[in-house]
Amino acid sequence: MSSILKLFSRFIGKTLISTSLTFFILTFFAIPLAENVGVITESIDAEVLLEDVMENSDITLEEARTLCNKNPSLEECEIIENPKVLLEEQLKPVMETAEEIKPVLLAGRWISIIIFILGIGLLYLGTFNIYETAYKTSITTFFTSLIYSIFYKLSGNIIPSIAQNLASGNKEVPQALLDMAVKAIQNWIQIPINEVFTLCLILMGISLPIAIASYILKNKQQKGTKKSEK
Repeated sequence: MSSILKLFSRFIGKTLISTSLTFFILTFFAIPLAENVGVITESIDAEVLLEDVMENSDITLEEARTLCNKNPSLEECEIIENPKVLLEEQLKPVMETAEEIKPVLLAGRWISIIIFILGIGLLYLGTFNIYETAYKTSITTFFTSLIYSIFYKLSGNIIPSIAQNLASGNKEVPQALLDMAVKAIQNWIQIPINEVFTLCLILMGISLPIAIASYILKNKQQKGTKKSEK
């Protein structure tokens, strides 16, 4: 019965470590993503966006500008004079949502650290050996980080490709505008992906030496125990 409980404790411990790392790494993607919504505004030519909007209106862009010169107090003239206002208005709900979820993500990061420590504790209860616990913790950290470093790096190419394929099927929106939208998405996710990739490399760089050292010490301990038993 004791061996079953130890096995269960090790399984739960490794699961908690892997899960906590998953969410911990995710926060390093989601938080910069929320902070850098403004990159979308910078990546899109607001003038082109305005021209596309005006194509569906009753007057041309030049006629609108002439009208605004005569009546600058008109509400629409702010958009005509500064097209970025139109884009900022469209992104305002996204930016507000990003600000709301940022504290939640930061809190989640600390919770993931607590869960990671809890996982280590359960691993120790399943082994009662500090070197075995260090080895299993570090090797789980290494492979989890390796998997996510590959996953997020590939996502940097896959997500824009998916967006490009979806955009190419839309014939109602001008291609130039679609290309800008895809480029904006690419620029938006690039910083978070780079941060996640760097974090994963750091975790791998820390966990691998610990895994090697703890494995060597664990084997030495086992050999010493066998010698003492003889």
